[in-house]
Amino acid sequence: MRNHRTPLIILIVICTVLLTSAKWVGCSNPDPQPEHRGGSEASSAGLNVALLKSGYTSRYFAEKWQYEQVIYTWLTFLAESGIEHRLVSDSELEQGGMTEFTVLVLPAALCLSEEERVSVREFLADGRGVVASWAVGVRSRNGEWAGWGFVEELTRARFAGYIPGRPAAWVTLSGRSPLSVGLGAGHRLELVGGWKVALSRSERDGYWSDYNLDPWVAEGETRADVAVVHNARESGRAVWLGFSAAEVISNQVNRAALRKLLLNALNWTGRMPISHVWHWPEYRQAAAVFSQDVEYLFHNAASSVEVLKEEGIEGTFFCVSDLASDNSDLVRALAQVGEVGTHSDDHRQFKGQDFNEQYERLEKSSNALKEMGAVTVKGMRPPYELCDDATLKAWAILGGEYVFGQPEYNPRMMPQLYRVEEDPSHGLYEEKTLVLLPRAVRDDHTTLVVEALEENDAVFEAHRSDMERVYSLSGLCMFGYHSNIICLPERVEILSRLIRYAKTLDLWLTTAGDVARWWRMREGVSVEVTRREDGGMDLTVKNAGAEAVDGISAVVYLPSAASEVRITCDSPDTPPPRHILEGEKLIVYFDSVEADTLKSYTLEIL
Repeated sequence: MRNHRTPLIILIVICTVLLTSAKWVGCSNPDPQPEHRGGSEASSAGLNVALLKSGYTSRYFAEKWQYEQVIYTWLTFLAESGIEHRLVSDSELEQGGMTEFTVLVLPAALCLSEEERVSVREFLADGRGVVASWAVGVRSRNGEWAGWGFVEELTRARFAGYIPGRPAAWVTLSGRSPLSVGLGAGHRLELVGGWKVALSRSERDGYWSDYNLDPWVAEGETRADVAVVHNARESGRAVWLGFSAAEVISNQVNRAALRKLLLNALNWTGRMPISHVWHWPEYRQAAAVFSQDVEYLFHNAASSVEVLKEEGIEGTFFCVSDLASDNSDLVRALAQVGEVGTHSDDHRQFKGQDFNEQYERLEKSSNALKEMGAVTVKGMRPPYELCDDATLKAWAILGGEYVFGQPEYNPRMMPQLYRVEEDPSHGLYEEKTLVLLPRAVRDDHTTLVVEALEENDAVFEAHRSDMERVYSLSGLCMFGYHSNIICLPERVEILSRLIRYAKTLDLWLTTAGDVARWWRMREGVSVEVTRREDGGMDLTVKNAGAEAVDGISAVVYLPSAASEVRITCDSPDTPPPRHILEGEKLIVYFDSVEADTLKSYTLEIL
């Protein structure tokens, strides 16, 4: 039976949200470490937003400030984003028309009259856009329960309902969506606890989850976990968010992510072209790395060498150098089937130690591994995944390029550039950049030790499920395993099975070092799409980096579905790039983008 919750439940939701929310954080660059600078936020020029301030909804609550805070959050966002907008009342929406607006926003508009519902349908039928949130229209103008029909109509959902309240909630975003451009695959937006709204729908742009990506579902429906959707409605476009903008935890990362999400929602519904550089080479759906911590029972790593050779892929090995000293032949064997990085000298944690001590330990470890035949040591994995700014600075000074692990809480699933400022007192005379690779899935210690799974089939299925989830989001799966756990003779077949499964997917199977190098080069490439007055569009591709980048592809979300797109280069000697058209999504493949170049293309939409 559907959950027709009383007004008290909804009041608790709003109270929880607003007691913890804060003023919008406004700054010119609210996210100091964005997923990728190359993604283009479409210009807000041409958008004109009608923001419904519903008196019907306001009167439903005893404390009027609760709903006012929801409206204030949107007003502040629109003003700081420079988007033309105006508040509209229930009566204005009921009268219909509103032809001066391109997008109608219904922020947590719980109570709607039947006339308003008709006007929203007409607005969409006229080819315009609607952005709605939370339990929109589940009650009448008088606050009486009307059901989930309006939410299901807007979203084409099979089911809508409440998710019971929890202390905290996350919305995990898919990387294959126009709404996540600039955020990356698998970004987790953190919200305060309380009752949320979820859908059951075959396609989704984001789903309700815990921090570990496990889904949360609505009461009465086992597969109702959808939190964000975009879809075409009649001739128009609609975006629905299962939460209010005022519910987002007020810290810099979350507020910056919310801003990008709302901008993308308005741009897509307002038919502005949106574009970004695809996450992985050759438009691969996702990426995966098999990364081993070679520590206790060091010699067991030999079994993984045989597995990798047999399966024909490269691996990444983070070695404890003190333990490697008696296994130099094995270190050379590891380097032949992949790359070798440091897992410290003696497996003590770095975090909290003096800078000089951390520097000496990292220098000792990397030099020892090089002498054993590791050739280069560019990657570091801190023991227990614990490090701090001193660790990162020391590793940058020593010539390190990447770190597998995060120094602090980070909701991203994708690689991240970490800038180490110059520090002449420690011999760092210019800024250096490290690539941080997060672990967003369980490792073998979690499944076999923490969760105490016993059967190999159960362990394999747990890791397969994690990989499949990251794959569906188009993210990075850094699968970590240990010489003393999965590399045991009775367990190593799990590794073989996981690699064989990974090879059935459209994955970029590579090393951690290759991911880091790709991310550095990709950072220098940007794409931008602008509309012309004649209805066509211009596509600009720029590589500001010092190296040519192969395998780059761009995704362009067009203002409407097209039957054909013709691409010509402004330079007559340059052939047009390959492309695939999937309705409103255009994928453009660039075989190579030369260093320090800018090329312009014309898109003719047919």
